[in-house]
Amino acid sequence: HCHANYCSPMRDIQGLEVSITDPEILACLNQFIDSVLGYRPEAHNLVEMCKTDRSSILMHCLCAFICLERENKEHHEDHIVKAKGHIRHAHSLLSKATERERLYLAMTEAQLQREIHLQAIAESKKNNNKANEDEEGERSTPSHPQVEHAMPRQTNGKTNGDHKEEQNGTRNGSNHDGDDKRG
Repeated sequence: HCHANYCSPMRDIQGLEVSITDPEILACLNQFIDSVLGYRPEAHNLVEMCKTDRSSILMHCLCAFICLERENKEHHEDHIVKAKGHIRHAHSLLSKATERERLYLAMTEAQLQREIHLQAIAESKKNNNKANEDEEGERSTPSHPQVEHAMPRQTNGKTNGDHKEEQNGTRNGSNHDGDDKRG
């Protein structure tokens, strides 16, 4: 790729210019691109290469993207932290980035911000649901241990309501001394 004092830029499997200078890193990138385009993503090699690569913006953007798209949402916060690390490293390499790599970095940062936003929404919903459950629990728990039940209690064939009516001296529009005061 180099002639006299000029080195032509390396190109990926799609023929697009990359700032990668290491042929091994380029081969790993090409393998990943080919696997994604063939609907058989094989991210393991790319992630492993990214652990040692300190020169490729595209590799770190792809690793950040992979972290954000992990299926295991249990450790989502850890994936976000890892993605941030890859993006930080990609930023440190911007001086030699191609336009495509700058755009890819911008896209990956946007994806990270989206994930952070979605995580904040999910956390907020979770907190609201928990607060609602706590509030519901407080409402359904009697505050006084001797709260009357909704079902009338029967004593000597009479319900609680019957006893109260007797105490007031009325039952079905009449008093209990036998005098019917209805017309």
